[in-house]
Amino acid sequence: MASKEKHSRCPVHNDSETRIWRYSNFAKFVSMLESRSLYFTRSDLLQDKFEGATTVATVLERFKRHQDARSHALELGEYAKLRRMCVFINCWHMNEHESAAMWKVYGDSVVNQAIVIQSTVGRLDAVTDTDVVLGVVDYVNYGLLAEQGGAILEPSSDFAPFFMKRKSFAHEQELRAMISEYPTQGPEESLPQALLKAAEIGELKSGIRKSVDLNLLIERVLVCPAAENWFYNLVKEVSSKYGVTARVEQSEMDIGPLF
Repeated sequence: MASKEKHSRCPVHNDSETRIWRYSNFAKFVSMLESRSLYFTRSDLLQDKFEGATTVATVLERFKRHQDARSHALELGEYAKLRRMCVFINCWHMNEHESAAMWKVYGDSVVNQAIVIQSTVGRLDAVTDTDVVLGVVDYVNYGLLAEQGGAILEPSSDFAPFFMKRKSFAHEQELRAMISEYPTQGPEESLPQALLKAAEIGELKSGIRKSVDLNLLIERVLVCPAAENWFYNLVKEVSSKYGVTARVEQSEMDIGPLF
């Protein structure tokens, strides 16, 4: 298999044993088992409205480079905004241990009925195709000028904005798997025209599924620490039904302290 691209600005850790975690509600977990795939969400449909956005320093640099053609600089911005509909993302949390913050986000959403899949960078790399770009998210201040240390993204770095988030999201410690899929364009058709046509005829995808070897990907499944016993048993039964060989355990984060 050809080696997978690692995003140059935010390279994947060299240590393939770096632990990664995908927190999920039960419905999404079952959907993954049923389809035996990972789901990549279209970037403009993710909750953060800054997905695919760039920095103030980059925009100012763009206008500086195209000062004789301001309209071209504006077009670049519009193109970048539209490109979000062609980029699809699958998110993971990097941490050696479970995250109480991540459990709170997902565990409280459906009355403590959440799970987390534990894997490693190496396992994710092994099960995804070569068209998948892996990268560690860089957390930056979007509002800084270049002289203040603001990041300037090179014009050729089309995907760099998708490996950046605001510093207020730094607790996510995110590793991303990303793929791009552009609509078919006619000989004289622009990307905006092709996207609009795809939307009109219902061909604009909200997400993409990528088949993976779940038993190679999943190292362990943990059930929310506050989950009731019936839910833990359900997760075990469903995992077994779908042939998951990884062990299913209840998180021990709620075990009482010793004094």
